[in-house]
Amino acid sequence: MGTSDDLQKHLAPFPKTLNFTRFMGHAALAGRFWVFSIATELLVVLGWGYANFVWTLQDRAEGRRLMKEYSNQEWNKENQMGFGQIVPLLLLMLPFMTFAAAYNGRSSNLVSRSSQMTFTENMENLQVRNEQSNLDAPDI
Repeated sequence: MGTSDDLQKHLAPFPKTLNFTRFMGHAALAGRFWVFSIATELLVVLGWGYANFVWTLQDRAEGRRLMKEYSNQEWNKENQMGFGQIVPLLLLMLPFMTFAAAYNGRSSNLVSRSSQMTFTENMENLQVRNEQSNLDAPDI
């Protein structure tokens, strides 16, 4: 006999208790499925992402407040465009420039002619270069 059968036998005189026990078993199973589900994982990730976003904004506001209190020079330095601001902007533009070049049909300079050649063409060129270098080498 299983544990469930023993429980039903002992709780038979108390049908309300038996129904409550069954309900709690089903609720515990549903709770377990909820805790280990993908939806719960998604909610946790979204919650932490939102918290990090809020904390970042709060830290930025606190940093700006402290810089204003400390000195006006620091505030002006923070708002100037420098190397650290220009390089990321240029790097952000690269995919758009590549897309525009591909859309217009221009080939990129990144692919050289040697990479477009077949294996046999490369081997023939290599043999020709070796023969030329052997002819140019002085005899000892």
